Amino acid sequence: MTTMLTFHQIFSIILVVTIPIFCTSKYSLVAEAKNVAFNVDLVHRDSPKSPFYNHSLTTSQRVAAALRRSLQRVVLLKNGSTPVIPDLGEFLMKISFGTPPVDVLPVADTGSDLTWIQCEPCPNCTKQINPPIFNPYNSLTYKAVPCTSELCHSMPETSCNATTNTCHYSVSYVDKSVSHGDLATDIVAFDPPVSTFPHILFGCANGDARSGVVGLGGGPGSLISQISPFIGGKFSYCLVPFESKKSGKFYFGQTFPITHRTVSTPLVPNYPSTFYYITLTDIFVGSERIIIPEPPGSAGLPKEGNTIIDTGTTLTNLPLDIYNQFEAAIKKEVKLSPVDDPQGILSLCYNTLNEHFFPVVTLKFPLGKGFKREDLRLTPSNTFVQTSDTTKCLAFSPTENDKPAVLGNFAQKNLFVSYDLEKKTVSFRHTDCEKE
Repeated sequence: MTTMLTFHQIFSIILVVTIPIFCTSKYSLVAEAKNVAFNVDLVHRDSPKSPFYNHSLTTSQRVAAALRRSLQRVVLLKNGSTPVIPDLGEFLMKISFGTPPVDVLPVADTGSDLTWIQCEPCPNCTKQINPPIFNPYNSLTYKAVPCTSELCHSMPETSCNATTNTCHYSVSYVDKSVSHGDLATDIVAFDPPVSTFPHILFGCANGDARSGVVGLGGGPGSLISQISPFIGGKFSYCLVPFESKKSGKFYFGQTFPITHRTVSTPLVPNYPSTFYYITLTDIFVGSERIIIPEPPGSAGLPKEGNTIIDTGTTLTNLPLDIYNQFEAAIKKEVKLSPVDDPQGILSLCYNTLNEHFFPVVTLKFPLGKGFKREDLRLTPSNTFVQTSDTTKCLAFSPTENDKPAVLGNFAQKNLFVSYDLEKKTVSFRHTDCEKE
């Protein structure tokens, strides 16, 4: 009898190899052997598995907190030129630093480049429940980046600590907090010693009230950019629903098998390079089409790279004019009277939990090379969020007209989202992420 393996089982079969390496990158060492594949859990910060979990909050209060963080995060996405980065994302990822390895649990964020963690001594750092704060003096492989290093000058917001001659970094957040400390390199591992990467650049924070971040963005110096030669420029993730007791998955080194149900579209270079950009051409609410307007002189085509894919933003954001058309189309399709959001956050809500009242929303993208599907269908579970025991609200919000749209994590739940940075494509496929 033939045994069929699930996607999760396939990627759980990891080949342990010795990888000869040679230095060709200013950020890390590059492996001769590619396609190292492994996966890690993605734990939502409001799930019972998270150290941030607050037992006293109701589900509606947790949803409201996530929505408020999402709206705050959009402050950065509205202005890509600012050095201020958004509030940290929604999912935690277990990762190890140093020799011997020390497990830490920072936030995994596709909207950040620099990976940083709390380091001793850090009197102002967040109290860590589990795991502990990393002590660089106990790591045999930790190396501070000197001021004269090319690494120091290649990263933004760095300065020189004249006393120690080490490179100092500083990262500002929209809530006015700051992470600062030393730039350093060390061994980084996932499930050590199976998936171990030497000489990874990161920030060792000694004055921050946050737990840290795994920078999964597309810019220079991100963890993805540093280990890209090891993983063949490929990674994927599968996000479980907000209320799930299971964890999502982040897959390094592989994309999911392509089928007739796969939607693929080009990744488009844009500024800042931290974010992953795609081009949205149309939105359908049921059969009603909303055309994404083109900028002047574009020969009738929407602006390339007009949409950011972001795991750290809960809501999906649309430019105001498009959002107004979208909301009007939703109201036209839903044969119910709108009500106020009990949380006072979202603008279109209905006093029902029955998803049969809500239309299917379809996002249309340019075709990726060699693919036949260009439309991503979002079911009501991707577009409406429950904000109280009796109310569901549209999980979209408006942004300014000249700013990019943002495909948030709520719209991405129960989708395999797969990036191939070498082919410059991103693909989507519906699945049950709780079973993967």
